[in-house]
Amino acid sequence: MVREIVRQHADRVRLVFRHFPLDGLDTLRAGVAVRCEDSSSETPRRPLAPAGARDDHAGATRAAIAADCAGAQGRFWEYHQRLAANPDAIVTCAGLIELARGLGVDEAAFARCLEDPAMREHVRRDFEDGVKAGIYGTPTFFIDGSPVVAPSPEELGEAVDRVLGAHRP
Repeated sequence: MVREIVRQHADRVRLVFRHFPLDGLDTLRAGVAVRCEDSSSETPRRPLAPAGARDDHAGATRAAIAADCAGAQGRFWEYHQRLAANPDAIVTCAGLIELARGLGVDEAAFARCLEDPAMREHVRRDFEDGVKAGIYGTPTFFIDGSPVVAPSPEELGEAVDRVLGAHRP
């Protein structure tokens, strides 16, 4: 629905994506590294998230960083779609790297990027900006400055149509 709205109204609608991972927020705030597992270690049975992280969103921080790493190579949206279609892949760095295969990214650079403090910092800034904006859930859309939290496709379309109708060029 989002892609369709942007396509239909490309001259009047702008999509800006910001990360708001609902796990590991204390880790992001403290600047503690989100580390990839050692390739020689056994694959973990649970998503790698800091102690106290919300299990229902475990791995969201790592997925956000991985999306930014794909974005650094011009493949953010393609990777984002793969994450959405394969949520179990966020369990390990190997899973995240596997999702990047076939997108034409440099896998070695992608793997190094997953541990880059600058990428973690970007995700932290997005999250902090979301907190300041009053976001409490995902997805949240801001339409003409007003938040719309987790709308159905119909509600999102109607909200955009209302604003566009009120602001005719």
